[in-house]
Amino acid sequence: FGMSIMKQFCNEFIGQSRNTADWISSKVGIPFKVLSNATNLNSFHPGREIVERKVRTNVLFVGRLVGGKGVLDCISAVSKANEMLSLKADPRLFTLTIVGAGPLGDQLPKLDLNVEVDFRGELSHSKVIETMYESDILIQAYSQPEGLTTVTLEGLATGLLLVSTPLSG
Repeated sequence: FGMSIMKQFCNEFIGQSRNTADWISSKVGIPFKVLSNATNLNSFHPGREIVERKVRTNVLFVGRLVGGKGVLDCISAVSKANEMLSLKADPRLFTLTIVGAGPLGDQLPKLDLNVEVDFRGELSHSKVIETMYESDILIQAYSQPEGLTTVTLEGLATGLLLVSTPLSG
């Protein structure tokens, strides 16, 4: 329904990768052009030291809190990792910071979790970048084509390790 309204007002449709554009086109029957994402390098601190840690336990999820972004799968993965560490009596458990807002936001605090979760909600871009510098690992578990996301590029630019489902595009 939304696409039929958009057709009336838009003369062009754009996806951020060829794969994403093709996937959306296959769903709605409208050709999409591609505009690859970009990262504003001025957002980063070139002189800032990226902290090297032998043990990396601060996991970060950044994204809309909707099904296709995989936030529930990310929480589950971190929780299962902590279960495995607990079975081995390893005290170095993972923590998870979630940055974002959306329909699943109300459900997340009610989950029975084996992980300490810091729900930060929606943050300004500069606060997201600062949160990335404070974290160790960026986790993404997309269930829909996403291409190479801006969050992925920003996470890598801030020195985060990346744990992800395959990104296409």
